Order: sequence, then C-alpha cells, then structure tokens
Amino acid sequence: EARRAFDRHSMATLLSSMSNTAYLLTPKNDLSSSDSQLIDILLNGSHDQIVQFINRWCKQQRRSRLQTIVDSSQRYDIFLSLINTLIQTQNSEYQLNCLQLLLELNILHHQNYDQRTYLPAILKCLASPSTDVNQLCLQILTKQIQTTHDISTYLHIYIQDGLKSQQTRIVVKSIQYLKDIITKQLQYENLSPIVELLLKCLNESTFRLTYEQILVDAVRHMKNILGNDLFITYLDTYSSTLRKAYFTHVKETNNNNGEDEDGGNDTNLDDTDEDETPRATINEKVPYFHSVSNGFKLNGVHNLSPYLSSGNGENSLQLRNKPSTTTTNDIGDNEFNQIVELIKTKWLSLNETTRLQYLEKFKLTYEKQAIAIKTQEATDKTDQNIPQIFLTFLTTIIDLLVYITSSTIDISIKIKIHLCSCLMWLIKNLKNQCKKDYKQICTIFKNILCNGNSNNRQLAVSKYSTEY
Repeated sequence: EARRAFDRHSMATLLSSMSNTAYLLTPKNDLSSSDSQLIDILLNGSHDQIVQFINRWCKQQRRSRLQTIVDSSQRYDIFLSLINTLIQTQNSEYQLNCLQLLLELNILHHQNYDQRTYLPAILKCLASPSTDVNQLCLQILTKQIQTTHDISTYLHIYIQDGLKSQQTRIVVKSIQYLKDIITKQLQYENLSPIVELLLKCLNESTFRLTYEQILVDAVRHMKNILGNDLFITYLDTYSSTLRKAYFTHVKETNNNNGEDEDGGNDTNLDDTDEDETPRATINEKVPYFHSVSNGFKLNGVHNLSPYLSSGNGENSLQLRNKPSTTTTNDIGDNEFNQIVELIKTKWLSLNETTRLQYLEKFKLTYEKQAIAIKTQEATDKTDQNIPQIFLTFLTTIIDLLVYITSSTIDISIKIKIHLCSCLMWLIKNLKNQCKKDYKQICTIFKNILCNGNSNNRQLAVSKYSTEY
C-alpha cells in the first residue's frame, strides 16, 4: 500500500511538471503551438522559456508570421522581450532566430524602436562564433546606418559597444566591418574618434601582433573615405605616439606604392608642442546620445538631408557632402565659425561659467552673421550663392545645438534658457528656412527638456519664455 501511495505521488508530481512545461515538450514538428501561446511566452515567460520556445517555433513553417500575429499594442513589449533575452544569451541558435524576428518587426524602419535600445544587443552578438549570426548582424548594422536620421548616435554606440568592447572578438569584428559600414556618404561626419581608436589599437603591441593586417586595412579604408587632406587634419590633432604608430605601421607599406600620405606636412614626431593643446575626446561615460565632435563637421546635422529637401535624391546628397567652408567667401564669418568650433572642441571640459560666456558670445555672433547675410542679399539680389550661404549658416547653428543638447552633461536652467532663446530666435528670424527643419528643432527642444528635467518648471516661468 505504501508503494502504491508513493507511485501515485510520483505520477501526480510528473503530471504537474509536464503541465507546467508542456510547451517545451511538444514534438519539434508539431504545429499545434498556437500563436497566442507564443505571444504569452514572450510577454510573461522566463529567459529560458523564451529561448527554448522561440528556437522551436522558428523551426515551424509559420516562422515568418510574427508581425502579422502581434497586436500593435503588444509590439513594443515583445520587442523589449526579444532584446532583453538577446543581450543575456550566448545561444547562437537563439541569436540567429531572434535577429530574424527583430527584422520581421521592422525595427529599422519603425520610429518606435530606438537604436539606443537595440544596437548594443546587435553588437554583442558579434561575439558569436556563428558566421550566420555575424552576417545577419552586419546586415542590420549596415541597413541601420543607411536609414537612421541620427548618425552621430549610431557612431557613438558603434564605438562604445563595438570598438571599445571588453570582448576582443567584438572589437575585431567591429574593425573588420568598418569597410561595409563607413562609406563615402559619411565623409563629413565626425569620424576622428574611430581613426584615433584604430591607431591606439595599432599602437598596442599585443593586439597588433595578432591583428595588424586587419588594423592596417581599416586605417587605409578610413583614409580612403576621408580623403588625404581631412585624414591628415585628423592625424595632426592626435598625440605624437599615435602619429608615429601610423607612419610606422601603415604609411611604410603605402610608400611601396609611391604614395606621399603626409602631403608635405611636417611629420616631426619629436615635436611635443602639439600635444599641449587639449582637444575633445570621447567621454567614456556618455551614453548613446551623441559622439564628441572635434570640430571638423561644419555642416550636415545628423543626416539632416531628409529635412532640407522634399526629395531624397541627388540634391539631398549634395547638401550633405558639400563642405560648408566653400560657400561663405564673400561674407566675413570667421568670428562666427571660430566660436562654433571652440564650443564643439571644448564644451565637455568647460565649467558652467565659461559655458555661459561661450553661449552668450555665440548668440552675439550668429545675430551679427545673420545681419551680414541679409545685408549681402539686399546689396546684390542677383547673387545666387546667398541661399546656400544662408542654408550653411542655419545648419551650422542647428548642428551645434544638437551637439550641446545631445551630450549627457546635466544642463542647468541658465544654459537651458540660452538654448531656448536661440531656438526662438531661429523660429522668429528664419521662418522660411526653419519650416524645412522643424523636426530637428523639435528634437533639440525635446533634448533640452529631457536633460535635467527637474528644472523644467523654472524654465517655463523664466522671463525668456515669453520674450519672443
């Protein structure tokens, strides 16, 4: 009798266990798993349950139906569930399945999916030994940089979670994939931090011993994208140690082909004076908002071309790829450009008082510059360069505001007032031009409110809120 009681107890325990994990024990070729069960597990299941069920569900014929069976109200929660499990797992099968499901959710083209949420998870998958997983990651990374309106944030994430990863495999893959991700369309983005990191890796003997050819190829690719002049300009801002690494390990090889990469510039590596001038570097603690600018990008605000033209064709590309310094020959804007570059290169290292002084000078110079442009237009109404000069002027201001508001340094109420005052000045005085850039202006204002939002009430009652 005791044996029968034990058997009954064992059977009850087994049945209970089977009922709790039935969805994990169904045959692999069983198509009876309902769509609702998939959604329920994604929303409420544990990490292991999600991984096992997704791997099984993706073997079924219905695997490409996720977007059609997910209710719009559930889509974002399911997206977060997939991302959270993707970050935590090292299961290559699940990584591949999860990446494919994320593509089915159309994450690259839907505004509700923030690249700051999913790009770190995608880059983490580069550690996978699976070639299929790596290739799918590359596909997503390449498509994302081609479609995003915030290239600076993308590049910052790629640097922090890819090139600066603690896992060597991720670093190496991130370096290898630069040739696919960094194209000529990004020539006037701020690529200096990437070049600098490559040279730092090249300068580390242990890393160089194993991956020298990968690094050399990557540096050559970046030089090809930037062009010789801009590349040398970047190079001149680095320490003598990094310049020496370049001329020792990269330039020697190119000299065999008769190339003169330094363009006749002084390459005396013993000159330490250049190292005494501080320059902006990547802030290790800055999350995914904006990469630090070295002041080389004077135009092209976060892939602004979609907002500068009603079309996405050749005109948009022309606006992004044309250096702004060639359009202001007739107007003395040196003072304006100097303060813009000064703020870009020193903003992160300045104290509150100096930042306010710089912003005040910025305000005075952009007002003066606007008057100069309007005077030029009134003097010579046949000058066809004026519209481009005005566009360059506008995008330079917006670019700087995006940079300031995208950094994660807490913005004080005084700085917020200055920034809002600048936005109001733009809207009031540049109405026709601002109509094309309203989305970017809204983003700037949103960033102002989100950064240090505890003082927004003070901002609302400030005297500047009704000044304009």
